[in-house]
Amino acid sequence: TFVGDKVLQEVAYIINETTRDEDIVARANSYHLHGEELCVLYTCNDLEDAVMVADRVRCAVEEKSVQKTNHRVTISLGVAQYHPDIEKFTGTMERADRYMLCAKNEGRNRVYTNEDGRDPIFKFKMNHLYKGGISTAVIEKVTKGMSNVKGLLGRTMTHLCQVGTRLYK
Repeated sequence: TFVGDKVLQEVAYIINETTRDEDIVARANSYHLHGEELCVLYTCNDLEDAVMVADRVRCAVEEKSVQKTNHRVTISLGVAQYHPDIEKFTGTMERADRYMLCAKNEGRNRVYTNEDGRDPIFKFKMNHLYKGGISTAVIEKVTKGMSNVKGLLGRTMTHLCQVGTRLYK
């Protein structure tokens, strides 16, 4: 939609004005990947520096978006480090995309990375928790299981699951 495109353009502008000219590898119209996903390539001293830059961008978008778009916009970012001597760039992009998925699923409006291995259950999250449709499957299983339980607890849990299913849709 026109409004969505305008918001994406303004977010790209905020990113542009928040990052340093010498750090950006890709500029304004290079940010857009697909849908509502953007990509920022920048040089940093180390992973900690990259996470700090990403968080600075996240805060700037949240703070400036209302003024520029009349909408409160928040972003979730995944930070991955590119190692040209040992991987293709697409591998880095895939990791950043998985990290962004974690940021979204863990509350949105945050920066996530596992480049340093700090998240001990990252593989479990990717293999089991954040696969498409897993939330719906869990809600359906719980609803079906609870509908067979008698008494107040069963009716209450079934009702909660039905409400959850409607809210999820």
